[in-house]
Parts: sequence; C-alpha cells; structure tokens
Amino acid sequence: MRLRALAAVAAVCLLAGGLSTAQAASLAVAPSTLTTVNGQACTTSSLALTRTDAVWWGLGGFRGVRLTVPPACAGRALHVTAHQTGGSAVATGAVATLPTGSVDVAMSATYGGIFTSHALSVTIDGWYVATTG
Repeated sequence: MRLRALAAVAAVCLLAGGLSTAQAASLAVAPSTLTTVNGQACTTSSLALTRTDAVWWGLGGFRGVRLTVPPACAGRALHVTAHQTGGSAVATGAVATLPTGSVDVAMSATYGGIFTSHALSVTIDGWYVATTG
C-alpha cells in the first residue's frame, strides 16, 4: 500500500514538473574569474600613539589621537577605537587614506579621563596593529 502511494506521488511530481531534460549545450555559462590576494599587515612594528585634543588638560578625557604612519602603510585605511574597561567601544576615529608621517585622527566622542580607564586599538586595512603610548 505504501509503495503504491509513493509511486503515485512520484508520478504526479514528474507530470507536474514536465518530462523535458536540459541540454548542457543550451545553457548560458559565463567564464569565472578567480582573484588571489596575499594578505598581511603593512607593519609588524608597534605604532606609538599620543592622545590629543585634551579636555581640561586630560582630566576630562581626550578627543583625538596622533600616530606616525610607516611608509609601507601609506594609502591604506586606518580605524582607531577607544575601549572602556570591559571592552565596550566609547569612541572611534578613521582615516580613509593614510599619508606617510604623522597623522591626527579625530575621535567620534571624548574618551578617557581621570575617572575612566581605557585602551586604544588600531587596525590598518582591517589588520590589527600593536600600539604603545
């Protein structure tokens, strides 16, 4: 009984779907391209950061960061994030295309200060870069 029911369902599916077959020669197929990328950070050295744009001599926090960009990192995108203790981001800053040498990054909000400990993290083209300062 179950076999007859299964055969009936299969027959209905075949009739509903049609009995035509596809021919590979009639299919439109575009050639694919494969791009390979060697990914690595532009520097393995630590970048020295200086907190800038102090509010009340730094007691109220900071609104910027200054760092020196190595020549290998010029032309790449930079992102800076200020994290509170516990890891939550409190301010961010970005430069779309880095110059060589010193660059000032404006942050989205005031971070740090006398009552708030914080840490800064930096990525260049998505790669984490160690920092000091």
